[in-house]
Amino acid sequence: SSQTIKLERLISDIMDAQKMDLKKMKFSKREFAVDDLMEEQIQIHSKLMNDKNIQFTNTTREKLTIKSDPDRLNQVFANLIKNAVDFVPDNGKIEINAAR
Repeated sequence: SSQTIKLERLISDIMDAQKMDLKKMKFSKREFAVDDLMEEQIQIHSKLMNDKNIQFTNTTREKLTIKSDPDRLNQVFANLIKNAVDFVPDNGKIEINAAR
């Protein structure tokens, strides 16, 4: 359920913040497609967007590959999209774009 996902994300964020405080957070750099991570988070949040009748548009036009930590970037996308959904009014619009 969406409540379970919210709780899991909150717990994960708290644990990550604690690891950063303790300087134990590990970063694993590897090459991956940014647009795949974005699409994954869009799918995860689609029910919340549908519930609020939010029109969501991903205007990314190219395959973007970077070398970074996909787990950390996935957290960033999750937080950005979640915050956008939380703060956009019902029947609102969200547009996301990634480019070089």
